[in-house]
Amino acid sequence: MSPDIRTVFPQQNLSADTVLCKIVIRHGFRSDSRPFVPLQSEIQLRFGGAVVDNVSYPWKDHVILNGLRTAVTLVEALDSDLPIVLIGHSMGGLVCRIANLALTRTADVQKEVFRSAWSSTKPKFVEAKQLAKRLRPRTVRGVATLATPNSATLTLGQTASALKPVHFLVRHGFPNKAASFADLTTSGLFRRFQDFESKTPTLSISGSSTSRFGTIASGAGIALGFASSLALPNDGVVEDRSVDLRQSVLPNEVYRFGGAPYTHHRTYRNCDQVTHSDIYDDAGARELLFDFIARIL
Repeated sequence: MSPDIRTVFPQQNLSADTVLCKIVIRHGFRSDSRPFVPLQSEIQLRFGGAVVDNVSYPWKDHVILNGLRTAVTLVEALDSDLPIVLIGHSMGGLVCRIANLALTRTADVQKEVFRSAWSSTKPKFVEAKQLAKRLRPRTVRGVATLATPNSATLTLGQTASALKPVHFLVRHGFPNKAASFADLTTSGLFRRFQDFESKTPTLSISGSSTSRFGTIASGAGIALGFASSLALPNDGVVEDRSVDLRQSVLPNEVYRFGGAPYTHHRTYRNCDQVTHSDIYDDAGARELLFDFIARIL
């Protein structure tokens, strides 16, 4: 266990394993709930008072919509104000961050959604407004993100000017035209909520300590290496510096932290040892996650 987690998140409840709570798990891009069933089962064994919400959602839709949907589900499904813990992998971490803002800064999120910028009659804007009307404040004890990008993963700010041709090819040649992919490859999602400040304790976990992206050769090797990183989006795309909020390429991403408790952990020494899915299956990452949950409940 990393020593700083004890100081960042002091023990709040010595019997957290029996505390009644709602723990939400949200998967990432091109995934569903099935890979997270083992994690769900272990959480239920560790925390007997927890009700775990691990469901598939339409990952192709906009991140903001899925975040608002998650928040509304929690508002309408809970009979009482049970403490909530949000856990998200990859893009699911962004969904959880939006849900956290919707639940803890409800009035501000509602005001943002009803701004003139959202005046379009397109279905996504209409649904966002309908969801915003149904929001109510809820208690969120903590947010845990695993391999979640903290700035747009393939923007020029992330890839640097030397890689503009690669960025262009990826943006215009990638076969998936999902709305969520647009959210992940532009700064729009991050900029929309960049001035929101969260007070929710947050643990960030990623899989390695070095950047594979930084070791790719120049010239054609860059494009080939970058493409391979896309196939397994760990260090080259997601796990680089942008995964740590305090070192993000866009310092103010989905929200500001202010004085909220926050820490970032890496669980692998070498990025070649990790794939994107290994992060939520890794024993070390799970122990950090469980320790975090026990400390915030």
